[in-house]
Amino acid sequence: MKVVMLSLQDHTGSGYKITEAINLNTTNFVEYMVLLDDLSGHNAYKYPYLYSKKEDAKNGWSVPQRVLDHAQSIVDNADIIHLKGDELPKDRNFYGIMIPENKPVIITVSGSFFRRGESNVATPLNKISDYTDFANLVTALTPDLNYKETNGIYTPHAIDNRNINNLWKYSKVPIINHAYSGNNKKGTNEFLKTVKILKSEGLVFDVTITKNITNAECLKQKSEATIFFDQISETGWFGMSGIEAISMGIPVISYISDKSKEQAGFGITPAIVNCGNTVESLTDTLRIMINHNKKQLSKMSKMSKTWAEKVYSYESCAKMWNGIYESM
Repeated sequence: MKVVMLSLQDHTGSGYKITEAINLNTTNFVEYMVLLDDLSGHNAYKYPYLYSKKEDAKNGWSVPQRVLDHAQSIVDNADIIHLKGDELPKDRNFYGIMIPENKPVIITVSGSFFRRGESNVATPLNKISDYTDFANLVTALTPDLNYKETNGIYTPHAIDNRNINNLWKYSKVPIINHAYSGNNKKGTNEFLKTVKILKSEGLVFDVTITKNITNAECLKQKSEATIFFDQISETGWFGMSGIEAISMGIPVISYISDKSKEQAGFGITPAIVNCGNTVESLTDTLRIMINHNKKQLSKMSKMSKTWAEKVYSYESCAKMWNGIYESM
């Protein structure tokens, strides 16, 4: 079976990782295409992929015809079209590539331009009905996006765990790492208030804020953390940063809402500590975590790593996607 994975952009490489997971672990083949090169900071991908470099683009989002012609031939010969991202084709035209009417289409949404109820972050590009009318199946990379109206499924991010060992190390002076995101999307301001409160109580710990560094530097900083704080945003879940952390065995705290748990389709994960969504609840959670001894944190680290391998590993995600493709 031939599948084409098509994205306008793939900021964190999440579409590519799905592709690689399937190609390494199943007999199906997924061709990966991203139209605009936005992969700065990431290692060169092992599989060939098609993209238009930014310096090739003219008049904003235009893509060179040579790229479009090649992409169209791949799409025309695919068995399944898999769109990854929040963008939708207009009259079946996806930025110059025509999506055939006789082929099943999957759309995997992943970000703020699909999310409802966060007008301060981004405005949804389309109505939910636009996605369900166009695609045979809508899936979401985070459960907060798996709205009932889509009648879709939660398809977790894939993490290449082949060479990731448990990197957690105990430190008498705990290091709490947090990855900053703009517009206070993850609750960084509340986190800093919490840090100030706990420092005033005399607790001894260090804080590292990941910001404006390369992807490699970000992962190194994360691997050196004793505890990783992900977010207390409206999403009520944890993002790619949190997944990367538990894949390394780093205990993660994040706000997990009841709604997101329901939309995920399974109960709360033992690997993620739910810190609530207020300064008070985050302060209480971090206080407990900082005071944990080596044995307690080590147990949490092992649980984190086990959960990551069960849910987000290339093997588990390939099995999940293989079943979805076969069902189409």
